[in-house]
Amino acid sequence: MINPDQPTKKPRDLCWEVRRLDSLWSAWHSVRQRALLSRDNDTLRDARDIDQNPSKSIRALHEALRHGRFRFDKQRGVLKIKKGKTPRPIVISPVRNRIVQRAILDVLQSDKPDIAKRLGDIPKVLATPTSVGGIPGRGSPEAVVLIQRAIREGATHYLRSDIQNFFTKVPTLDVLAYLMGQTGDSAFVQFVKDALTVELSNAEEPKVREWISLFPTGDVGVPQGSSLSALCANVVLRDFDAEFNSRGLTTVRYIDDFVMLGTSERSLRRAWTSAVAHLDRLGLEAHSPFPGSAKASAGFTRDGFDFLSFRFHDGKISPSRMAKQKLLEAIASKFRDSRRMILATANAPRRAEPRLVQALASIDHHIRGWGDAFKNVDQRLEFSQLDQEIQRAVGRFVGSFFKAAPGMMTPEKMRALGIALLADTPTISQ
Repeated sequence: MINPDQPTKKPRDLCWEVRRLDSLWSAWHSVRQRALLSRDNDTLRDARDIDQNPSKSIRALHEALRHGRFRFDKQRGVLKIKKGKTPRPIVISPVRNRIVQRAILDVLQSDKPDIAKRLGDIPKVLATPTSVGGIPGRGSPEAVVLIQRAIREGATHYLRSDIQNFFTKVPTLDVLAYLMGQTGDSAFVQFVKDALTVELSNAEEPKVREWISLFPTGDVGVPQGSSLSALCANVVLRDFDAEFNSRGLTTVRYIDDFVMLGTSERSLRRAWTSAVAHLDRLGLEAHSPFPGSAKASAGFTRDGFDFLSFRFHDGKISPSRMAKQKLLEAIASKFRDSRRMILATANAPRRAEPRLVQALASIDHHIRGWGDAFKNVDQRLEFSQLDQEIQRAVGRFVGSFFKAAPGMMTPEKMRALGIALLADTPTISQ
């Protein structure tokens, strides 16, 4: 029997769930590998500093959060520039920020009953089967299964598109209002708002200043590169998913990319008109598939189409031409970087990378990951053709090493191979 005079235990808020030590440790493990493999020097330095004594770093973060001292550090703006196109704004956050952002995401995506019951309909939104981007346990392989099923069940026509400049136009205030309505936790929603706020440390750099309007303002846009960005997308487009997966229509969405599948061109044109109006109400716009372009297209499913780096054609699945090209370009880039390092071995510092063995290991890792991403492919002849291209690239790379090796002294050969020399061990003063 409940005693009305006995004080009831106050439920822990969602901020408490974020700052728990085990939450922060889990977030660090999620962030760690990508940060340690980053080509961004600041990110790499941050990650290595934390990795030297992660227990101390995570505990310090926990204490700062527990005592209300934590503040998100300023980020750095980077512009990805492609010839003839508007630059794409990327926000690079310090690793400490990323750990906390990931911890927030883990709470919002938690399937623990005591947390999920405080999230309202958020778990239901994230369980939408046709939304496959930024969702634990779902991704492009699940998209492939959904598309195959729709085609088997009679979808003869497709329409694919993506939302223009999506992350810069996400209605952030709508996301925060939704989270508030579902959680009723104002302190947590303010925390999410702080995590999404962009304050650039390099805002006065000429290139960044020129394109500063492309970066999120707080009311509109979320930082592309943040672990929370995909969740914001799924919240904003929750009604889009519901509306365009009914009346015989299947719409598979990966964040801002989507493909609609139906039984007639007429039904898809009607759906497209409705989709344009729906997105317009959100302040968003998708590339038009009529008459079609690299960004959007429409037609018969039997004639084939690309989606999420896969090629769907006549019931068969293969990697898209662009996906294959990017794989080969990535491998060539790694080999170019390694050749440059090998030629600079004489006075290079210990563990300077990539050298020969590191480059080969990195290529192996990349190929394994690429292959795992394309497990659904049933046109395996294309894998064999790619293998032949890669083998030739590896042969050229290894051959260039042995061509340069005769002119090297033995220590230089070891460094060029990527094997550390004990003589290169730094002193304590270093």
